[in-house]
Amino acid sequence: MPEQPYLYLKIDSDYSHLALNVATGFATIAQFLLDRGIRPTGKPMTLMINPPRDQFRMRIGYWVSRDDLDAAEGQIYAGVMPATRSICHQFDSFYSEIPSVYTGMVEYCRKHGLRRGREVWQFYQSHPHGVPQERLKADCHHALLS
Repeated sequence: MPEQPYLYLKIDSDYSHLALNVATGFATIAQFLLDRGIRPTGKPMTLMINPPRDQFRMRIGYWVSRDDLDAAEGQIYAGVMPATRSICHQFDSFYSEIPSVYTGMVEYCRKHGLRRGREVWQFYQSHPHGVPQERLKADCHHALLS
């Protein structure tokens, strides 16, 4: 994955409210971008560092141009994803199934001797705010160490 600047909103959520909180978060960041005339350079994304099992702390956002990072204010933050290698799984199911995808990716890494980084992220092919959760499509990534 190449280095990517992004604008994001932080959310904390327990698992039972995760789909709602992610959808609401995307609506918030999308409105922020729209109000400022910022065009995303990529699909909606989430980023988690050391994802927990019961409480999710994540960043919800969009890739943007480096010039747009200065627009960050209030509850919207600027970040840059460093260039990294990753393992990827294309996901097409209920949002509640995503944790099992990452469990499978961890098992794959163990089996093949790959060292995992701390970051996991998702790029949504269908917008979490605009489709029923059973029709969610996303590319799920787990960072790999060199």
